[in-house]
Amino acid sequence: LDLLDVTIPGLTTKYIVDIKTMNDKEFDEGPSDRTFQKWEAQVNLYMDWTGNHSAFILAVRKGGTKNSNGRPQHDLEEFTIQYKPELIAEIYSRWAQAQRYI
Repeated sequence: LDLLDVTIPGLTTKYIVDIKTMNDKEFDEGPSDRTFQKWEAQVNLYMDWTGNHSAFILAVRKGGTKNSNGRPQHDLEEFTIQYKPELIAEIYSRWAQAQRYI
């Protein structure tokens, strides 16, 4: 969890923001299904722990692409993460099962 209770001008909702870096290929093509699933699980836990059910990923391009002045290009893109209580319940269930074997 990188930022908590972020407000966006003109909106009243407060957001959780998690910042992720992406290489050029993934940034240009979008996150793979597996990457998005990981983000979704991680951020849903943050939402459950904080009680804030509005969140998004702020993805930052961190590849080798250079902008017009030769400096690294750091594009940004937002990905909304929906609150999914059923996903959270599944994660906690798996943790409980793993704990039984430890």
